[in-house]
Amino acid sequence: MTAPEKLVNEASRRGLRIEPHSDGQHIIVEPTQILNCDPDFRETLRANKLAIIAWLYERTALHTAKQILCGEFDGNREHLQTLASMMRQCNHPLCQAAYERVATLKR
Repeated sequence: MTAPEKLVNEASRRGLRIEPHSDGQHIIVEPTQILNCDPDFRETLRANKLAIIAWLYERTALHTAKQILCGEFDGNREHLQTLASMMRQCNHPLCQAAYERVATLKR
């Protein structure tokens, strides 16, 4: 288990939900009142913020790649450019295979 995964799991155990902010530079931790009770854990999350964001992004990309490879986005041409961009940014072999599949769907 990676350090970011351990931190996200620990946050979940504490009743917190972590997700990346849409700006790609911050994380959203909810509910904030629980986080305020433990300043050490809050600082640990801040210190590992970029690694957590990368881990969350890869987890989301892998889930989406599996959906692409299973054909869940076939016929949905309006999202193909966004999906291609997401898969192109992920170096995991499943994402690369999904990128190739999206490229064939775009034709």
